[in-house]
Amino acid sequence: MDSNRKDPNWDPFAREREKQLNQAAARKKRSQRRTVVVGLGVTALLAGTINYALTGFACCWFFRGTLRESPRNLWFRGILPLAGALLLTAAFFISAVQMWDPAYGDTRIFGVGGAFVSGVALLALGVVLALVCRFLPATRGYFQVKP
Repeated sequence: MDSNRKDPNWDPFAREREKQLNQAAARKKRSQRRTVVVGLGVTALLAGTINYALTGFACCWFFRGTLRESPRNLWFRGILPLAGALLLTAAFFISAVQMWDPAYGDTRIFGVGGAFVSGVALLALGVVLALVCRFLPATRGYFQVKP
């Protein structure tokens, strides 16, 4: 006979409860890893959409003087890049609004979805680093126009 059973405080379900707690802790750890991967993927999605949207707007602006030369220039240098830029900008903001919801992922940071916070934080970090590089003497030449 098991010596634990003689103890009046012996809990027959203690092992099962401990096993369930360990499984819950393992699930939480997997969920946190998945959230980090999803956050990085979302950051790439947000950065990619805004990058290509800015490229489309820049294309329209750069070729604005040649848009009236031919219908081909109007379509391929104006209308299509602008349409793509507008669609990607809309996708960016729709995704950002969806990611704002704390139910979007498993993580909440300050009451906001963790994917949104990590995505916006990394995009903001990229802007800050670009500005720092713009004014550093070692990288200033890259940002200057050369004749």
